[in-house]
Amino acid sequence: MRLPGQADNTANLALGYSSKKLTIQGSSNYNGKFIYALGSNKEEDLWVDARWQLDVNASYKITDKFMVYVEGVNMLNSPAYTYMGNSTRVYEIQYTGAFTRIGANIRF
Repeated sequence: MRLPGQADNTANLALGYSSKKLTIQGSSNYNGKFIYALGSNKEEDLWVDARWQLDVNASYKITDKFMVYVEGVNMLNSPAYTYMGNSTRVYEIQYTGAFTRIGANIRF
């Protein structure tokens, strides 16, 4: 019996650069398909399909007490796709879209 939430394959890759003032990082995450919920038979099992996600971020330290940053989340706009029993029986598709955050940190 397969456990819900357990993907056979997962992968993470991160690349980054850092100096005294500038930090840049990109990370990619892969999650293989997995059972989301068990049905009364295998045709009613809910599966979440495999998915890649790419996130990037950067920060710049202007002074010792002031830093600005930007983050990009789900830059590939990867949907979360759930199906029942087999991939032709779509149960749910979630498009969260790619989005960015911009901000500043101030230390007192």
